[in-house]
Amino acid sequence: MSPAPSADMVRAGVHFSDDSEVIPPSPAVTVREQVPPLPAPPLVHTASTASSPSPPSTPPPLVPPAVQRTTSKATQGVPRTSSSDHRTPSTSPSNVSDPKIHQLLAWRDSAPPMRYSLAHSPDTIRLDAASSNLDAPAIQPARSATYIDIVMPCGTVVRVLPVEGKHHIRCIDVLRTLHQHLLTRLPREEYERFCAARPADAKIAVDRAFFARVDAIRDPTVREHVKSQGVLRIDLLMGKTRFGGLLRRPAPQEWKLQVLPAHAAPSS
Repeated sequence: MSPAPSADMVRAGVHFSDDSEVIPPSPAVTVREQVPPLPAPPLVHTASTASSPSPPSTPPPLVPPAVQRTTSKATQGVPRTSSSDHRTPSTSPSNVSDPKIHQLLAWRDSAPPMRYSLAHSPDTIRLDAASSNLDAPAIQPARSATYIDIVMPCGTVVRVLPVEGKHHIRCIDVLRTLHQHLLTRLPREEYERFCAARPADAKIAVDRAFFARVDAIRDPTVREHVKSQGVLRIDLLMGKTRFGGLLRRPAPQEWKLQVLPAHAAPSS
């Protein structure tokens, strides 16, 4: 086993790719950004006709403008309902209060819910219990959530949506979203902002995570290819790449990702 790189080696060798991403995100993967509020609808002035030049003695009742439905990038993965189905999911507190996360995703103090490293595809997970199913709804009741926001350890919020053709978010959708987000390339500017907002040893830890990930690859050709991809978002976890579970946050539909050191995760 080769010794860990020194701080000088780490600073000198870290690499950034000019490309923006490694894995094309699926429709279920969206990163929430700060979106400015929609401007108020403009007032509509109706011109009087020639046959009635004077305004009416009694002003007409005010009618609120119709709400325009818009589809943003954050909702493109949600299946559309048919034109004959005009029902909308209820948002009353009785329906959305206290949603439960599936046991395969829930954070527990005693042990993580499964043996899984976020560095690997979740499609390789082998569950111990035969009754466990990654296609099960991630949230119960299943229709209480049309999206799930996950707060990453670095502070980024990742939004998980149902994939096309599904009416609820599955456990596998959550894990695939996290995996694909973490395997995107990290822009240099974001890397510098992350390091500047933390103690000096955070930069060394991120760089060391990059080298550890590259050096773990035995094939020289593959290793050079991975190194050329540069720093990934998973390197911001600073070696804690084992999935620990999701912890409930005060905000509705929001959960926090808990991670554990990678050395406890099985190799695959």
